[in-house]
Amino acid sequence: MSASLPRRAVRALWFTSIRRQLVLGIALVHAVLMTVFVLDLTLREREALRAQSLEHTRDAALALARSSGSWVLAADVVGLEEVLAFDSERLRYAMVLSPEGKVLGHTDRQVVGSYVRDATSRELLYAGEAPQVLVDSASLIDVAAPIVVNDQLIGWARVAMGQEHNAAAQALITRNGVVYTLLAILIGSAFALLMARSLTVDLHRMVDLTQRFQRGEWTARAPLERSDELGQLSGALHQLLDALVEQRTLTDTAQADTQAEKERLLVTLQSIADGVITTDVEGRVTLLNQVAAHLTGWSPADAVGRPVSEVYLTRAPDRADRVAPPGPLDLELLPLGTSQPVRVTSRWADICGPAGEVIGRVVVFHDASEERRAQAQEARMKRLESVGVLAGGIAHDFNNILTGIMGNLGLALIYADEGSGELMNVLQAAETASVRAKDLTQRLLTFSKGGNPVLKSAHLPELLKEITDFTLSGGKIRCHYHLAQDLWPVYADLGQISQVVQNLVINAVQAMPQGGTLTVEAENTQVDEDLAPLAPGRYVRVGIRDTGVGISQRCMEHIFDPYFTTKSGGSGLGLAVTQTVILKHGGDITVASREGEGTTFTFFLPAAAEAPAAPKGARLRTAKRAVTVLILDDEAPIRSLVRRALSREGHRVLSAADGDEALRLVAEALGQDQRVDVALMDLTLPGGVGGREVAPRLRALDPSVRMVVSSGYSNDPVMAAPTAHGFCAVLPKPYTRSELVALVEDLISRPPEPPAAPPDH
Repeated sequence: MSASLPRRAVRALWFTSIRRQLVLGIALVHAVLMTVFVLDLTLREREALRAQSLEHTRDAALALARSSGSWVLAADVVGLEEVLAFDSERLRYAMVLSPEGKVLGHTDRQVVGSYVRDATSRELLYAGEAPQVLVDSASLIDVAAPIVVNDQLIGWARVAMGQEHNAAAQALITRNGVVYTLLAILIGSAFALLMARSLTVDLHRMVDLTQRFQRGEWTARAPLERSDELGQLSGALHQLLDALVEQRTLTDTAQADTQAEKERLLVTLQSIADGVITTDVEGRVTLLNQVAAHLTGWSPADAVGRPVSEVYLTRAPDRADRVAPPGPLDLELLPLGTSQPVRVTSRWADICGPAGEVIGRVVVFHDASEERRAQAQEARMKRLESVGVLAGGIAHDFNNILTGIMGNLGLALIYADEGSGELMNVLQAAETASVRAKDLTQRLLTFSKGGNPVLKSAHLPELLKEITDFTLSGGKIRCHYHLAQDLWPVYADLGQISQVVQNLVINAVQAMPQGGTLTVEAENTQVDEDLAPLAPGRYVRVGIRDTGVGISQRCMEHIFDPYFTTKSGGSGLGLAVTQTVILKHGGDITVASREGEGTTFTFFLPAAAEAPAAPKGARLRTAKRAVTVLILDDEAPIRSLVRRALSREGHRVLSAADGDEALRLVAEALGQDQRVDVALMDLTLPGGVGGREVAPRLRALDPSVRMVVSSGYSNDPVMAAPTAHGFCAVLPKPYTRSELVALVEDLISRPPEPPAAPPDH
């Protein structure tokens, strides 16, 4: 990192500008040459000054030796001191020594008469009769000259000179050299800058021209009025640019036409709802639209260039990419990354060139799963409809019979209370059986044309926990709840939804005979597009998942069919009723299962816009009193049941077999200053006037009468919304004696209410 940073800095400084290279190169050459020159000059000058100083010191020593010979012979030391006292700025010391090293004379009189014992001076004891350079350094030169008289050495004359003046002279020379070097670099750089500017200004113009051309300024030009190589280069560059502009114009036109055609084709292919794959003559993919990418699991970038049999992989070998079959093919497509096949319908065709030759193939296919699901759903609904018509008619008649049976059994239980205990047990068993028969007819009505839910806003969490815990009580199955805290309320008939939850939980229990885990979850979900049968909007999704034995693929196709069951003793109506209830609520139900891994039922219910109404407080009940009740029904056993059940409670009962008779009885009672308090009327009477027609006429006679609609075939809107049609309550057939008595007591205990206006017809 540290080594590469200086390298990048040098490259950025040197290789990014020719002008900079010229200036820096010339300046560098000048710097090197002047540095070498100054160094050489300094060294030469230093040697010259040294030689000059050495010569001057030697001459002074020789002069001292010549002038001091007679003084040494005469041993007149005092006179010798005067010889040594000559004036010199550079003189450090001067002395006259005997051959044995005794100081005979010295510029410092204090050392006269002493002997020199330093190593440098001792060298003179063994030196010959020639001048000796004792010290030669940058700061001092010490030279000794022999004193010879009559060819005999009688002593030495030593002179030492300081070299400070040489150092000052060398510093001055060095300083002047540096100044001259910098001046030479500046002059050379200025010259290089002028020369580089004249060379590079036109190069910059050509570089700028090419950059503008790259940015799309096709008409930009900058010719050079030069006849040298730069002028020739400029002319060649402009010719090249003109050729590129012409070529680019032709290319852009062709590319624009091709791109426009390609975009139109791609828009067409991407906008269709079918998958499209095109291949070349070798069967390799050349194009894949978004629908095909979604169905095959291949992205267009990964699919292009691969064999189409690898991208469009089907369960059965399909060589339609080689030979186009007549008509569509129904296949199972295996998407990339999954083993779950997708049912598709595909067609193959040849792609022909301008001369009619085959240049490729195209396959167009679409997901047929939803079509087949819709077909199966339609067939199932037709079966349900046909069964429902029959079941509804039977249930209607059977409910009338059950009403008489259950009501009279209730009366018989009252009378039996006073008699035999064995008779009491028999009657209770008969009543229990009739209640089971009532439950069966209610299931038949639920998926027939009747059984429309009475919708109101409600919360699901309490219902889910209550029904599930009750159904699982005493068993070996653990239950986990995952219910969203902010779960939306739903529009639902709580009675029917309770039946749905109970059916699904019972199925889960039966799928886990050795115990297991049941998971109940609920969350809010938003449907943004039309997903039949769900319309866009807000829904609450409920999932019930078990860890049981699972459902086989063969049974999965029939689990919602009426009377289809794999359990001994099962009626086969549980899931059929469940699906019918959910569909009538405007929702949907699905199932996912694997054998040995468990089953998950998921259903959707429309979310309510408003929160459920708070439960009303307990109604203030009045003291029990006798009232007049009108029963309108074409079945004599039912009229007899109502009369006997209510008379035992102290009420007066008026019976009518048709609507006209009912109106006459009410009119007669009013003429006698009496009134009918409650009117229990069958909704429709075969060949006569039923409760639907009687209600507005009865309301006109006596607005205070409390009318109750009753029917064994609840396919009419009046049964789902009785108050909207002028009725106070509804009593579905079959009903028990206790239900009849409880309804009458509830109606007469209510405070007076303004009557609801019946709808206009």
